Parts: sequence; structure tokens; C-alpha cells
Amino acid sequence: MNYWQFKYNLTKGSFSELKDLQDGDVFFTEITENHILKEVGIDTVVFWSRTDKEKGIMLVTKINGEPYESDVVSSGKAIPMKVIKKFDKPFSLEQNGFKILHNKLNTLKYKGRVRSRAKIDNETGAKLVKKILADDKEPSVNLDTINEESIKNTINLFLDNYSQYIEDGKNGAFYNIFIEANIAGQEIRHSSYLANLLDKDGNHFQDNLFLKSFINELKEYQDLESCETIIKFDTNNYKVTTEEFHKNEESTGLMDIVLEDDNYAIIIENKTGTKDSKGQLVKYKNFAQSKGLKDYIILYLTPKGDIATDEDARDDDKIVSISYIKTIKNTMEKSLSKISNKKLTDIIEQYIESIQLYTYNLSIDWKYELNSLELIIENKNISEQCQIISKLVNYNMFDKYNTFSKEEIDMAKWITKCFIKSKSHLERLFFVNLHNEIRDILESKSFYFSKYSNILSELLQNENNIAISIATDIETIYKSRQNRLSGIPNNKSEEYYQKLRENSKSCLVYENIIDDNEVLFLSIQKDVSGLYVFIERLTDNEIILMTEVTYLYDSVQDIFHPQEIEKLLNENYLLEKVEESKLKIISAIMEIN
Repeated sequence: MNYWQFKYNLTKGSFSELKDLQDGDVFFTEITENHILKEVGIDTVVFWSRTDKEKGIMLVTKINGEPYESDVVSSGKAIPMKVIKKFDKPFSLEQNGFKILHNKLNTLKYKGRVRSRAKIDNETGAKLVKKILADDKEPSVNLDTINEESIKNTINLFLDNYSQYIEDGKNGAFYNIFIEANIAGQEIRHSSYLANLLDKDGNHFQDNLFLKSFINELKEYQDLESCETIIKFDTNNYKVTTEEFHKNEESTGLMDIVLEDDNYAIIIENKTGTKDSKGQLVKYKNFAQSKGLKDYIILYLTPKGDIATDEDARDDDKIVSISYIKTIKNTMEKSLSKISNKKLTDIIEQYIESIQLYTYNLSIDWKYELNSLELIIENKNISEQCQIISKLVNYNMFDKYNTFSKEEIDMAKWITKCFIKSKSHLERLFFVNLHNEIRDILESKSFYFSKYSNILSELLQNENNIAISIATDIETIYKSRQNRLSGIPNNKSEEYYQKLRENSKSCLVYENIIDDNEVLFLSIQKDVSGLYVFIERLTDNEIILMTEVTYLYDSVQDIFHPQEIEKLLNENYLLEKVEESKLKIISAIMEIN
């Protein structure tokens, strides 16, 4: 374990979201410095110190996950942190026996400036943690007021779900080799595995089973139903190559997967976590033409079937987008019943599961987590008891009782893990109700729900699997809640709007297709201070106008605050806020028309 101090200044508008955090909350911060990224890890303790008029440590946190790439940070990596202790008043190092550390941290410099992030030696860091926790005489949970019977009763509400979770775990339900080895997210490894499946001479010994299923699935695509390559490809006589190198006078490149018979080529560009670069797919088209074959097709494979970012590729009928979640998943599912051995069947089932989990960014135990989340928000009393349980876990207070069994304490830890996301579930509930209220009104104005909406889109496109749609939305909102904009300026610039658009991941989007070249997007977006309604006018796929139509300040400014959102458990309150928001949105639509 190691220890760090991170400094921040609230008067400059940065890190204002820190003041809303409570003990046990999880949030994400951005680290750009490579030397810090190399040293920090899970369980690293970070002391967050204010440097403005209220000087001192305000938060003590632990890193509780690995650094990861995220589109919500401008550079560097996102680091998940859990709040161990929040102070109402700053904890002064000088006044609490750490004057030497205080002086040292304020003299460490880099390029002439005092470091905002500095490492603390392990011995001093451990003493500081011990001092802070020892001085915590007023924990957020008063042991004298705890009703042990109520706590036990609440824990036992989760018994059936938790017991099934443990039993399934012991039977291997949560061990997926594709997830453990991160094959789904590694493009080169994933391409190699997929290519081997599509190869009739692959180690699976199923001949051309997977390729035939793949071709049949491609024939279902409207853009490919008349494609000569797909219709006439010889599934009995072909070769498969990966990372195929090509070079011409202008450029070089590696094509991820190439399926080729004597006359046709199917080229797959696999993108599991990145996007195509400018000119990349068109370059592959030139390589394909140089083969001198009758015909070819380039398949742009992404988790959800994204269209190419390069405009030239987007408008080319030789380049077609396909997805893992539909094309590859369906290919594997249709092949399952024809596989000749159980071992391979089990592997393909794990592969299908990994595609689903990776695409929707879900944990492997998501079904059990969702069941618990549904129970947590069932009513206010259960939610309040779960909050107490969560605090007892975070403060290690179960150690002070001898009436709770090991199984009950394990269940309490499970409840705590789920409780963190319950606020995201409540936020989703608000958006579901809002969508149901405004959908018909918007459609009467030619605004229809858009696939670009960050939530609810899966629910409306995949009604056969409502549970996974709900879980996906909760995960999207959960990450969004940790990364919303802070420090809202009085005079909002285009840069601010751009950041809001990029960071507001839990928004609803509706589109009005005016003609082939022009589309109006109405988006309802959330940041730290409330909901906004925006109108974007796109012509030839470029944003030519982005306007803040209205700010739903009066109605929903505070309802998503960590300390306020549980009010949404009250149905009347929820419907009241939805109605207020609906009226604001209707007013915004009237302004447009």
C-alpha cells in the first residue's frame, strides 16, 4: 500500500463535485502523469487537500480499481476511488502533529511550482490514516441507535438471491476465460480467435460450419442482400489470413481478417475499442482492388455496428458496418446446435456471453446485481436500511457486533456493492417516466426517439431482453454520475457546450429528419447542476448549430444530488418532477417551431 496527497482548489471551479461525496461513495478522477500511473494501484490511499481559504484534508479515499481508458477524460486515464472518510471541516496537518509532513508537501516542487500531487512515505501515511480514523468520534452511523433486528431482517431479504449467486459461482457461472483474459477487448487477439473460427481448417474441427452461419447472417443485411461477394463466396474452397500486409505507392497497412476464395474477398476490419482512422478503410479498398478479384466487400466490425467515422468510407457501398452483438453473436448462436462436441459448445457459449458483457460493459454477475438493485429501491424503508448497512460495512463496524454470522456479513458486503448503484437506478426511473410522458408530444412535432440516445435505446430495440437493457442503462448512468461536469461558468462558451455534449452520457435524444441531408436532434442532457435541453442542427453530417433551448433549472436542479435522489422513491414526488420537466420541454419545442 502507498499514500498520496492530491491538492485541489474549489474557488477555481474545479473538483466541485467532491463536496457532494459521502462516505462509501465511489467516484472517478483523471490522472495524466505517467510517473503517478506507474506507482498507484488498488488500495492506494489518497488524501484530498483543499488549498483555498479552507485549507486541509477534506477527503480520504482508496483506489478501488485499475486505471482504464475512458472517453470521459480528456487525456490520461480514469481512476476509480472510494471515499473512506469525508470531513465536515478541514483536517489540518499542522494542528494534528504532522507539521513536518505539511512543510515537506508544500516545498516539493516540479518545474518551479509546488506539486499538486505528491507521494507520502509509507510510515507517515499509515500514521496519518490511523490518526484520522482514531479521531472519527462521530461516525455517520450511531451504534447506539442501530436496530440489529431490522438490519438482520433487511439482510435476509437478499438471502435467496445471494445464496443462488454463491451456488452458481461455485458451479463456475462467473468464470469466463474470454473475460478473464480480456480477449473481447484486445483487437489483435480477438481477430485471431474469430479468424480461426471462420477458417474451415481451424482447430475447432467443425469444417466450414461457422463461416456458413456467418455468410447466412450477412445475407440478412439489407446492404448486403444483393452483394455478389456474399452471394457467390465459395464456402468450401477459401483461405483465411490475419494481419495481412499490403503496400502500394501511397501507403502500407495490415488488414485484420481476410477471407478469400478464387474470385472474391471478404475483408473484416475489427474495432473493439477504437475507431477507424481517416482514410483507413478506403486504403483497404485500394488494397482489395489490387488483388485483381471479381468482387470484394469490406466489413467494418464494431461491438454495436458503428458507422465509420471517415466520411469517405461512410458513403461507400463497398464498406458495410456489422456488429459483434448482432452479426457475430447470431452467427455463434445459430452454430451451437450443430457443434459436434460439448467442450467446444461450452467455449462458444462463453464467447457469446463475453460479447454481450463487453458490448454492454456489464459485470459477469449483472443479473444478481440487478435483482438486488430492484429490491433496494422497492421502498424507502429498505433503501434506508441498506444505506445503514453500507455505512456499517464501510466503517468496518460489523466487527463491533458478535450477533452477525459470517454469511450475514458477506451478504452485507454484497448489499453495499449493489447500493452504490441504486442512485443510478433511481435516475433511470426518472428518465423512463419522462420519456413515457413526452414521447407522444414529441412525435406529434416529428421528433422520434433516436438510436443515439445513451439510455433506453437498448430497451426499445431489444424488447426480448428487458433485464439486460435496464442493467446497461444503470451502468451508463453510474459512470456518468461520476464524471459530470462541474464548475459551470456564467458565460457558457462553445467549448463548454462541447464538453457537456461529450460528458453527458445519460441523455435522451430525439431526432427530426427533415430531409436526406438535414436532421434536427433534440437532446436532454444532465450535468452536475441540472438538466438541459439542446437542439443540434446537422447538415451533411456536420453540426452547423447547437443551441441551448432551455435549462430545466427550477424543476430538477437538485433531484439528482446524492443526498436528494432518494426522494424519487416517493412516487408522487417522482411524477411531480417529471411533470415539471415535461412542461419545460414542451415550451422548448414551441420555441423551435
